[in-house]
Amino acid sequence: MKSLLAILFLIATSSLFAQTISVQGVLRDPNGRSVDDGAYSVTFKIYNVATNGIALWSDTYSSLETKHGVFQANLGENATLDGLAFDETYYVGVTVENFAEMTPRIALTIYPYAKAILGQDNKFPSSGNIVLARDSIIVEQGALKFEGADGRIVFNDGTSLNSANFSGPAGSLLNSSSININADNIADGSGAINFQTAGTTRATIANDGNATFDNAMTVRDSIRIGTSTAESLLVSDSSIQALDNGSTTNLILNPNGGTVSVASGSLSIGQNDASRGELNLHGNGTGLTDGGRVNFYKAADHDGDGTATATEYWFAEAHEDDLRIGNIWADNHVMTFSQSGGIGIGSGAYDPQISLAIGDHDTGINWVQDGAINLMSNGNQALSINNGKIGIGDNTPTEAQLVVRGSAFADHFTEHHLDANPVYGGDFVATNWGIYSEQRIMAQAGISTASDARIKSIVGRSNSSSDLEVINKLKITDYTHIDVVNNGKQLEKRLIAQEVDEVYPIAVNKSAGFIPNIYKKASKSSFDNGELTIKMENIHNLKIGDKIKIYSKEGEFVNEVLAVTKKGFTIKSDRLIENAFVYGIEVDDFHTIDYDAISMLNVSATQELAKRTADQEARIATLEAENAELKKKLEKIDLLEAKLNALLDAADVSSDVQVAAE
Repeated sequence: MKSLLAILFLIATSSLFAQTISVQGVLRDPNGRSVDDGAYSVTFKIYNVATNGIALWSDTYSSLETKHGVFQANLGENATLDGLAFDETYYVGVTVENFAEMTPRIALTIYPYAKAILGQDNKFPSSGNIVLARDSIIVEQGALKFEGADGRIVFNDGTSLNSANFSGPAGSLLNSSSININADNIADGSGAINFQTAGTTRATIANDGNATFDNAMTVRDSIRIGTSTAESLLVSDSSIQALDNGSTTNLILNPNGGTVSVASGSLSIGQNDASRGELNLHGNGTGLTDGGRVNFYKAADHDGDGTATATEYWFAEAHEDDLRIGNIWADNHVMTFSQSGGIGIGSGAYDPQISLAIGDHDTGINWVQDGAINLMSNGNQALSINNGKIGIGDNTPTEAQLVVRGSAFADHFTEHHLDANPVYGGDFVATNWGIYSEQRIMAQAGISTASDARIKSIVGRSNSSSDLEVINKLKITDYTHIDVVNNGKQLEKRLIAQEVDEVYPIAVNKSAGFIPNIYKKASKSSFDNGELTIKMENIHNLKIGDKIKIYSKEGEFVNEVLAVTKKGFTIKSDRLIENAFVYGIEVDDFHTIDYDAISMLNVSATQELAKRTADQEARIATLEAENAELKKKLEKIDLLEAKLNALLDAADVSSDVQVAAE
């Protein structure tokens, strides 16, 4: 069987709120015949596109019974469909055994009962709650009506909004605890809360918190402060006094001066630095932005001139929902305690978004859970400490004491660039690096690289003979660095990435980076209307649009070149940068070498040399054996030659004797 075809039917479940989708279909071979009865492995996938795309849901029925080619499955009974919102068109893909996914995918359509929510005046036909996972219900036309004996709006905290028609008082808010009534939800100072009867406003609470009444306010019982007697609070024409059984206590509010004093000079409320007391409560704030303040004075710092310096006058202030501590004259919030439990240190951290904000509202330390904290930078996690282990890019490091995931732009600035004769330092610009060290890294136990076969798709063994040829083409070069500040002046013996790229490109990486093609101090700088112009002593060859890196005592700057002259250029800036050191431009093909790849190439080439050496050694052994055999044969030949010469000599003697006899 080379392929299968399927006729797929999507059948609505028997219950409107069932969490499965019933699927029936027929499996047939390419000739239209139903497949043999039996169990087949069938995988169902749900996409939000008709072709290609990534599956949003998947489940495999490893043994789906099929009879006369017919099969049935309930999608969602094994792998839940909870992750699908069903707020867009979905498509079902079917894969049988190891064959390719069948085409076309089947689009999910509306079940018959689901159409009840589409037409006019339709109602949900089932009992129970209806949950809308949205922020709000918007009625563009008409009204939102609640009918029935309990037609009311109930909020999360149990507060209910009733109408007189639905078993509650007219327009009542019911709750067992306190209720907040809000106007002006955008806090622009425009809202007010009015209390009306018979269409007439009887009382108003303005946005600034002041309450006004159309008629006199009647208190049907006494107002008591400090005692249970009916005369706890007395309001007269000239002052408000606190009384204790008719006797005046030492709490007095003078309406002319606006001061409340407890013991002479120890407490003042509602006055502007008039009493020189050690503790002052100022209640002259408006709205929520300036609440009550407690001012702390150092008596020795006050000279009686009515002016307090930064060291004389500090405060604790209720500001909106926060408590702030700082210097009131400079409005410098040294520390803030937010209602959510966050602490901010510094004037920029007045609205801490994390557990401990330092300098600004989202930089500092954030508590995660017991034994786990994160170091935050501008709202982003920079480092995590979890049960004694440190993670960079990992909230829950487990593999080692230090776990680094992901990559980042690495950069370092040193003021040695500004020296007349740069000598050392550290600077590196690269992308897609996990760890950068300015100096060498030592590891006593070695450094391991992931190389498990289960994470790789093996293509084949390397051709060691070809690798040896590549190795022979590599050129080892002696050089020193242009950037002596970052890299020093020592002689190095290594490869040049551009040369390696010509013979072994897989060992070369290219990314954006800065090169020290200028590497000179600026001769002059000038600033005008948001633009910084830098003059150089030599021709620089910059172009408009180049990104240039500049060092100064204030830090490192990277800006785009706006204009150029023969020995100068202009960039955007918000300040004058004096004593600038111009490093160089950014290139998009900054070359780096993967020395691990070179090492492995060398291993393969060394293995080739080892094989060739072994072959040569075997050949030498064979030649030596053959040579030994030839030596033996030569010795025999020499012996035979000696015997032959002896015989010839004997024959010559015999001939000479015979001739002489004749």
